[in-house]
Amino acid sequence: MPSSPNKTATSSEDFDVTLMICILRNLNFVQPPPSGWDELPPIGDNSLGANLTRIKEHRNTFCHPSKTKIIDKKFKKLWSSLTHAFSEISCGETDNIVREIQYFDYEGCDRENLLCKIQKELRDIRGDMQFYKNLKVNTASVLDEWRAELESFYETRGTREVIEKLNTENAVMIIGNSGIGKTATMRYVSLIFEERGYEVVLISSPEEIPLHRFPERKQLFIMDDITGKYRVDGVAVELWRRLHDRLKVVFKDQNVKLLSTLRRQLYTDMSSILFPTVFSSTVVDLESNNLVLSSNEKKGMLENYIKRRKITRNFDDDEMLRICSCQIAFPLLSNLFTSNQTFLKMKSTFFRSPSMIFKEELNRLQIENKEVYCVLVLFVMFLIEELHMIFDINCEIERIDAYIKILRACELPENIARKTLHRHLQSVAGTFVETNNIFKFQHDKLEETIAWHFGSQFPHIMLKHCKLDFIRDRVRLTSMPTDDENIFFLKQSLFDVFFERVIDEIRKGKFRDILLSEPMQCEKLIQKFELYIKKNQRALKYTDSALCNESILPSEQHEKRNTTRGLSVANRFALLEELQSRKKRFIHWVAAMGCVQLFTLLCKIPEKKYSRTLLTELLHLAVSGENIDVVKLLINEGGKINSYDEFGIPLLCKIAGTNRCDIAELLIDKGADVNQIDQISGWTPCHVASWFNEAEMLTFLLSRRASINKFNFQLKVPLVIAVVRNNAEAVSVLLQNGAEIYDTMVVWNFDFRIKTTFGVVLEEALNISNPKIIQMLTDNMKGHNLISMALPVAIRKKRHNP
Repeated sequence: MPSSPNKTATSSEDFDVTLMICILRNLNFVQPPPSGWDELPPIGDNSLGANLTRIKEHRNTFCHPSKTKIIDKKFKKLWSSLTHAFSEISCGETDNIVREIQYFDYEGCDRENLLCKIQKELRDIRGDMQFYKNLKVNTASVLDEWRAELESFYETRGTREVIEKLNTENAVMIIGNSGIGKTATMRYVSLIFEERGYEVVLISSPEEIPLHRFPERKQLFIMDDITGKYRVDGVAVELWRRLHDRLKVVFKDQNVKLLSTLRRQLYTDMSSILFPTVFSSTVVDLESNNLVLSSNEKKGMLENYIKRRKITRNFDDDEMLRICSCQIAFPLLSNLFTSNQTFLKMKSTFFRSPSMIFKEELNRLQIENKEVYCVLVLFVMFLIEELHMIFDINCEIERIDAYIKILRACELPENIARKTLHRHLQSVAGTFVETNNIFKFQHDKLEETIAWHFGSQFPHIMLKHCKLDFIRDRVRLTSMPTDDENIFFLKQSLFDVFFERVIDEIRKGKFRDILLSEPMQCEKLIQKFELYIKKNQRALKYTDSALCNESILPSEQHEKRNTTRGLSVANRFALLEELQSRKKRFIHWVAAMGCVQLFTLLCKIPEKKYSRTLLTELLHLAVSGENIDVVKLLINEGGKINSYDEFGIPLLCKIAGTNRCDIAELLIDKGADVNQIDQISGWTPCHVASWFNEAEMLTFLLSRRASINKFNFQLKVPLVIAVVRNNAEAVSVLLQNGAEIYDTMVVWNFDFRIKTTFGVVLEEALNISNPKIIQMLTDNMKGHNLISMALPVAIRKKRHNP
């Protein structure tokens, strides 16, 4: 349709309902309902064509009435039908809009509130526009820095493999050990795709993908350390899981790609919790047998650095051969080796024991250049935002006590000019910190080594003032198989300092890193913690009620989710959203992710007796957090086993979307109803397991007599859910266990037939183009399966003449 003069192009937003449906039906975009486009379809028909017809017919009823009034009963019936049609078509997205219309005060008393709301939205829109403008400028600046840094990049077989995979796949993950060149490869490939017309988008969280996705653009999203640096971050995994549905839609487009990195050991650790989206993406292992650096590649890489940095020192063939025999973090070591004259003099010795050399270099700095050593320690102890304030003489230093203690430990005067420290910071640009971003280490290995070096000499200062993620990732009571040599071990003499830090952070509302740290998951340490509290009379009376003060999720992601119907399936099962927006007390967090000994300790607080309602609330959190020991304790304390949370979800439905069959077994053994439905959609645990493609959980539930053919409120059985979600494993389990494929439903005491699922399911399978599911469905087709259903009827009494 041509646009009017002096106006923008016409879009579907300019059409009215009748015209839109006219276009859809005449261009055959939508399958018509069995009753046709001009008659109201049967109540049970939830197809797209049927719901569009309802909207058209009801719109005509409201807009072209024969009378100026409509009775309440009829209005409510039409309203309910319209609301359901909108909800089905939009998958629930219109529910909040409809609710706002329903409760809007048309008499005018809400006019001021509406005006304020519109003005706020305008301010938000202006802010968003400025944000995106700044984001584009900042991204361009970062890419320019990368180009300068990557001038000496040497293209290897691994690099070419990443490029080749990203040409054909939507998501590629680069894995390898620390220092092997994952990040440099990701940046290099990103610049290549930028030259091909892709907009490079830097992200730090999956939630940024839908926000920055523009369908009309070719975009490449890149993310470093996608689920953590040192161990799998449950928070990051939860974010990816929660956004699975939206990301699945985003990455269907051929013009959008995701390139990410992950340390090799973390990828191995994730084998038990892999799920669709990025974690089933193509993986390129830079240290696999066919991609590991060859001697020629190492030589070419080193020569590139030597040439770029105009190094005149020559290395004979034997020396080069010894250098290239290094099997650990060669790309990182080559970069550091060519950036420091002392390292260059050491030749191949540097590559044989780099960790020892780093530590010797730090020993020399600590004695001969205290200012540089102090600057490096500050980088370990303070966040980037704090560092900007430290090196800006116009800003006050927030953690001044920590700053002064570090100066003293480094044997510097407390009144040393911050300009002096900044000058020394600039002197290590390109060696320890990045040239174009002096507030960032060249590599994590350097930060880890400096943290160990300072922490081993000043453990009290380290524990009391370090960044919280250091406590979570690097502090240990006992060694783990994946630990490196720079782990900070918590000795008994440091327990009191550690406990003091724990209590302070809890009171500040900083729960997550403390609870996820290895020491706070240890039963013996919690026993020591209890003794410390008693000995020092540190009351925990109000600790359990401390409120979370962390912004793990962006605020807009939970402030708008304040209604039951407004939540997607994934969000209704989102533990993090619940902990940040609704269940913010420390006791809530401990129930979800703390050890049972800490939870028991909180329950021992004098004058604290938890009600059964709170125990049940905590039980739901413990199940969501898969915290089986706390689940057992709360069940024994009286938590209700067949209760619902505020969204109407029972316990067994919460765990059915995971592979934790042990928790499901515990709940069933304690009396949970294996067929208990949620109060929103009528889903059973089998529906949930089918949605999340948890084949092992499905098999277990069916072994405990779960109903395989139970309908939800939309007359869908678990098999339909599994097919629509493209979950082949779940489809296979359901069919093997006797799931029926319903073709028609007959209500025998009414002349009424409702078309349902075989045709619909097969159509969905064809739409998603999964040949495996199509084959399973056709192999298991059983013809017409009739279900008889008796409905009560009112029979008019016959009149008898007297």
